[in-house]
Order: sequence, then structure tokens, then C-alpha cells
Amino acid sequence: MLFPLCLQREAQVEASCARTGQPIRFTISPAGIREIEPVEAVLVLAAPGPGAGIRAAFCQRTVFLASPRLFQPGGPWDPVLALLSLPEAFHLARRLGPYLQWEGGIGCCAAIPDPDL
Repeated sequence: MLFPLCLQREAQVEASCARTGQPIRFTISPAGIREIEPVEAVLVLAAPGPGAGIRAAFCQRTVFLASPRLFQPGGPWDPVLALLSLPEAFHLARRLGPYLQWEGGIGCCAAIPDPDL
């Protein structure tokens, strides 16, 4: 979710449900998230893993589920911080993006405008 915001571009995203393999599709842009299929899809936000990079600490530990009913504790994403609807995950990405950094210490999403301004 972060990179379309960082790049200020629209993107069509297709992922697979971590439990069923069902396709999860949505369109994301700096303006918001839309065309979510299935509409009840959620993002499992896991606690950051070891590693300095954003991919190791965050991206590789975040998964999609086709429905919140598919969530079960104890998966590879434990410990879980939150189970978020995709609109909630979008708003979180907008808030966190400006504070995240690449391995080299450069802000990866400095281009994301602060939603409070």
C-alpha cells in the first residue's frame, strides 16, 4: 500500500489471501482505495520483524485475508498488531509513510503529504 502513495501514482493491486489463495484486488491512489474485491478483505498487520529494511521489517510480515473470519492467531505473522479493513490500512499507510526509511536511512515515502496539513 505504501509504494503507490510514495510514488504519487494509482496502482491496481492483486494479492492472494494467505489462508485460501483467493485473489484480493483493489485500486489505490493518493486519493484513496476503491474497487475492493472481496469487499470484506482485511490486512493482517504483524509486529515488525528483524532487519533494518522496510521490506524485512514490515512488508514481508503483512498479509491479506479475504475475510476477517479467516484470521487465526498463531500464524507466521504473529505477533499481530492489528486486523485492518483495507480503507483502515490505507489511512494508516498515509500516516506512517512519511516516517518510514529505506535501508540507507533515506525516507522512502517523504513524498506522501501529511494528512493533517
